[in-house]
Amino acid sequence: TAASSPNVFGSTTVGSSAGGRGFADAGPGSLPTTGAPSPTATVNSISQNLVNPLTQVYNLGIQRQLPGSFILDVAYVGSRGARLFINEQLNPGVNDVRIDPTRGSILVRTNGGDSTYHSLQTRLERGFKNGLFLRATYTYSKAIDDVNSEVFTTSGGDSVGSNPFDRAVDRSVATFDCSSSRHAGFRL
Repeated sequence: TAASSPNVFGSTTVGSSAGGRGFADAGPGSLPTTGAPSPTATVNSISQNLVNPLTQVYNLGIQRQLPGSFILDVAYVGSRGARLFINEQLNPGVNDVRIDPTRGSILVRTNGGDSTYHSLQTRLERGFKNGLFLRATYTYSKAIDDVNSEVFTTSGGDSVGSNPFDRAVDRSVATFDCSSSRHAGFRL
């Protein structure tokens, strides 16, 4: 918020085109010292009601011993994230016209995000017998969230929803979901 309009304003300084890169004797005296705040400048801020996100993790597992000294583990593992950080556009543009045309983009970090994770995890294992250890594992999972899994968008994408009037339209498979590659393993 402190580095956003109206607290600061930016300007562009262009160097001489008389050859070379930049301009000679650049320093604090060569930068503009005056300017006027623009009401249509982008504002980035944080909600005054921002709280810590909430995460709930739950699981249920069953383990059985099978013939041949095999052990079978089957577990459901899930989690839910609530009050997750997202960026919300408070003055969206509709057909390139903002709701309040006298203001620019107003992007605010809020607790409007939500996520879920569900997985079925299996493991079949036989301890050392005749110098051989066997283990096979498989995980089937799905991670779902709204907007973007990363509010800081380090993996590409956008941290603002596609429809600021209905966040539910962005609820889909999370950016980090790896269910398309499924986790499977076999070890001797």
